[in-house]
Amino acid sequence: MIPLGDRVAIVAGRSQGIALSFLYWSLRRLLELVVLRFRSEREKEIEILLLRHQLLVLERQLARCGVSKFGPVPGNVDICRRNRIFAPHTHSSGLSA
Repeated sequence: MIPLGDRVAIVAGRSQGIALSFLYWSLRRLLELVVLRFRSEREKEIEILLLRHQLLVLERQLARCGVSKFGPVPGNVDICRRNRIFAPHTHSSGLSA
């Protein structure tokens, strides 16, 4: 059993870590907002075009691999592994390396 003093120190350390994490996240979002406010409309449009292109490329890779929005199609996992194409957020689907 962990002594009471040690448990308090562990909880205090976790709380401090969570507070620092929240402070970092808040500062990062604030800086992103400031940068976004000072961007021109043209820069915003270019970023949107680049993100759309990225999305199309990833969708094509996933289509080749046989992965739908709902997960992989059985039997196509070997193709994905050979081509090193992996779908994000499919850790339990058998597509991991």
